[in-house]
Amino acid sequence: MGDGAMGGSTQGMAGAPAGMGGDPTGMGGDPTGMGGDPTGTGGAPSGTPPANPACADLWADVDADFVECEGAAAMAAWSFMDLTGMTIDNEGATVAPCVEARCTADEIYVAANALPHYDFVRTTPNELVTANTVYRIPIQPSPVSSEGAVDAASLSACEDALAQYASNPNQATNNEPSGLCVQGGAGRVAYDELSNGSTVYWQQLPCLGYAGFLTNGVPYFGPNEGPMPDPYGNPLFAGPGVAGEPENNLRGGAVLDMCGGHTAFSMHYHGINEACFAKDDARRPRSSYAEGAQAWNLDTWLNGDCETDSPIVGWNADGYPIKGSCICVERTPDGACSQLKRARSSWAYQGLHSHGRRPDNLAVEGDACTSHDDCCEGNQCDFRCAYSVFDAPEAGGGTVAEKRCVLLDYAWCTHGYMDRSTADVSGNNFVYLDRCNGYEGADGYSYHATGSFPYIAGCYRGEPTAGGGGGGMGMRPPGGGMPPPGMDGMLPSCEELGRRNRCCGDGMCRGPETPENCPADC
Repeated sequence: MGDGAMGGSTQGMAGAPAGMGGDPTGMGGDPTGMGGDPTGTGGAPSGTPPANPACADLWADVDADFVECEGAAAMAAWSFMDLTGMTIDNEGATVAPCVEARCTADEIYVAANALPHYDFVRTTPNELVTANTVYRIPIQPSPVSSEGAVDAASLSACEDALAQYASNPNQATNNEPSGLCVQGGAGRVAYDELSNGSTVYWQQLPCLGYAGFLTNGVPYFGPNEGPMPDPYGNPLFAGPGVAGEPENNLRGGAVLDMCGGHTAFSMHYHGINEACFAKDDARRPRSSYAEGAQAWNLDTWLNGDCETDSPIVGWNADGYPIKGSCICVERTPDGACSQLKRARSSWAYQGLHSHGRRPDNLAVEGDACTSHDDCCEGNQCDFRCAYSVFDAPEAGGGTVAEKRCVLLDYAWCTHGYMDRSTADVSGNNFVYLDRCNGYEGADGYSYHATGSFPYIAGCYRGEPTAGGGGGGMGMRPPGGGMPPPGMDGMLPSCEELGRRNRCCGDGMCRGPETPENCPADC
């Protein structure tokens, strides 16, 4: 999500995003989104990248006819970090992260062990563990089918979340209530009829678990957490807005590290600090965790001008790339970028109260603030003074990105997608993304990491790899290895969790545990 140079081992991380101009459906042009120098390594590679010996065992159970990577496949394969020979510190233990790409005629296979490329920084009670996985993504993404699609306006049941919060804010709804993500199985296909006359089809992300993966081989999850301690809450609201600020984590929530990740069963990301994923020309990580963390700045990622377009930092399960928050909107015939803009999400913070009558315990929601104490005080406070995008008809482009009092809970229900397809942003330094947080820029369609909800992606514009919505998305744990957490969108049992996750018998009902699966605590 970030840009700007870091001290010591520096990198220019600025770039620019785009809005809804050109092809409003975001599916025309180069469907791979691979134009320019998407790998961020300074050139257009060809062939299959060298093997990483640390990944060798992960390929043992993979039955595929691999071929030399060429064209778009080679660009994708070379976008991943070269972690050969690297080790990281895992709280005193030395472990080796691995990620390696191979190609078939139609797909990219990526073997990884879900270990980050930097020394582990624990921000949850969960240990960092190896989770051997082989991902698959299509070389040529396919648009989501319109068959069986429902009107997106029919999906939400956020009134249930509002009623629950009004009556008992410490109790979650039985399931994620928005209807905008899927809790197990293939996601539903929905459509939006936009003001520019186009109809856009999209598929739900999983509510819990794998949605795609980054260039270090670690998966990313959607923009919400589980039902406890902040029901289906926003994982970025609990962290600082700018590097060096104190954490906002007053209730033991799931704070992210300063690259945007944390551990559950395995490491995963909810946001992306682009500086952490910068590579040199040899595809080696360009900075340490400490250096990359200094670039964490939500204000810059939302409002700052861009200096260069962002490279690929990951891949969604549908095969479209994920880039940082700066997009090249237009290029000259010789390939130089002639227009850069910042990516701005079309989702605005509207508040849980927007789904009905505002109860007294949501009185401060949306209020201006400069500190958390402006919102509420004490370790049971449900609000944070945090950055988001807000509707502002009087502002250029119709929104502002600033700090206000926001609710930690129910991330999907506190935000609303707004059709920005005809918004005039000609006088702004940003352009709007589509519902899925993607944009059709000069280099094709890409998702873009942003400093506000949904942070990485809000849905799929392409058909996700075999497995559909939360059912695996092409992740194949070799030899029966453990897949990333919440793959089926369901809460695991206490036996599956064990004491690593503060579950049964530890005296703390902070979950995900319930009276049904953990009577010892709940």
